[in-house]
Amino acid sequence: MAQASLAQICAVANSLNSDHPAFDEVRGLLAFASAICHEPETAFEEYASKLLCADKIRYLNQKIPRQNFESIAGWAAAVAEEIKSVLVAPAFELDGLDPATEALRTETIEMQLFVTTIHVRNFLDDDLDQQERLDARIARLIRELIEIKTNKEVLRRKIDK
Repeated sequence: MAQASLAQICAVANSLNSDHPAFDEVRGLLAFASAICHEPETAFEEYASKLLCADKIRYLNQKIPRQNFESIAGWAAAVAEEIKSVLVAPAFELDGLDPATEALRTETIEMQLFVTTIHVRNFLDDDLDQQERLDARIARLIRELIEIKTNKEVLRRKIDK
């Protein structure tokens, strides 16, 4: 059960890493919108490059320049609203899609799931290898402990005689 939890954590972390093949752009946008609402002064510098693709950062800088706002809070609210209404909203509008767009959307989702599955599998394989190495080391240390205890007992017997 611990392995599944670690794999889930790894998959979620990868889905929020803009440099990772399993990156989920919508999830990154939503996480960034939340961050900028909670930390308007530092969120853009700290999280934008981690949670957003370069084209989205460029888009937000061009569409909502910081210098156009009197307060950081006003600018952060405008960025969050732009993300919610323009960048994320199309991902949730499923009505009225033509068959080609729907097929592309479905294929994209399947490909993201496939890539995430591969990375989770690699993570689990690495975790299993590490567990096997640790088990082998524990077994070796137990054998050494038994040898030490046996030698200690033999020495006691020799001293007692």
